[in-house]
Amino acid sequence: MNLQQLFVNEFGGMAALADSCAGVWQEITSELPYVPVAYTQDSLDYQYAYMSAFAEELIDLSVVLYQKDKPIGFWPLSLRKKDGTYEFATNQGPVLPPVYLAAISDRIIKKYDSLCLEAMKTFYEKIKNTICINSRWQTKVSFCTTQLMPQTMLWEQKCMLLGAVPQVYHDLYVDLLKSLEDIHRTLRKSYRSLINEGERLWQVDIHDTVSDEVFEEFHQLHIAVSGRVTRPQNTWDLQRKAINEGQDFLVTIRDSGQVLRGGGLFECSTTEGSYAVGAYDRSLFDKPLSHVVQWTAIKHLKELGKKWHYVGQRFYPSDVPSPTDKELQIAYFKEGFATDTALALLLNMNF
Repeated sequence: MNLQQLFVNEFGGMAALADSCAGVWQEITSELPYVPVAYTQDSLDYQYAYMSAFAEELIDLSVVLYQKDKPIGFWPLSLRKKDGTYEFATNQGPVLPPVYLAAISDRIIKKYDSLCLEAMKTFYEKIKNTICINSRWQTKVSFCTTQLMPQTMLWEQKCMLLGAVPQVYHDLYVDLLKSLEDIHRTLRKSYRSLINEGERLWQVDIHDTVSDEVFEEFHQLHIAVSGRVTRPQNTWDLQRKAINEGQDFLVTIRDSGQVLRGGGLFECSTTEGSYAVGAYDRSLFDKPLSHVVQWTAIKHLKELGKKWHYVGQRFYPSDVPSPTDKELQIAYFKEGFATDTALALLLNMNF
């Protein structure tokens, strides 16, 4: 059974599998009103490679949406198998909403949102007696003040009408349209002196391209800090490739002896930056390491003309499932850099 073809058939010719439309998604991205990092081809490729190493099977159901033979939107969707059961997702996370070109009207977006959800449900009904598939799935919408919010609201409203049960979360952002002085004033007060101290202590470098040697140093530091290999080599290869193709960048800090003491990798779209992965020498946690990396990245993203920097999720003790103490500590750290906290909803769906 070709699940990809069975799924795309449910769109009645109004969609095509994304993996058969080479280059179309990049064309759509260039015309979107705002591009979250999670929708970039580099990020989707990385997340697919990452999840492929942990899922029993991962099937790409992503589609390009068409109106009269012209591409108008994109929906990243996966079918992943875990513990013998398939479930709808976007690679490793909840299902992302479709995104559409800026010129597409609300009326058309509503029509295609309904088409996507109906195709998903009909596909589920056709395969549920053939394979073990979960009727429950989740989709996440974030209400950061971007040009995509009107589209996001339409998807959220449609899901709510279909019986979605929402859970509230919070996302942390830096508004890069503000002046650097205003962003600096927003920093947690203690961070300002820590950043100044760190800039005196460390050699800070921004790598818009990176040698194999420097990237492997960062990789090995991550392994040393984690105490184990956390993910497959091909995910690191994809991240190095994204840097050297001018998409992402790496910030490193070294001591006076040129020993690598920390670093952070940041993913980018045309409009957004996102903190992807960091590694810092545990023996120096009393020193300002990550503070300098984050501040350097914020300044660089602003120089690159990005609009927002996604710092990460702000966990709270009442979140479900309950976050770990480590997650709460990391979230508190990240909050010290954010200018804005945006509400996000995790919508629990059930066919």
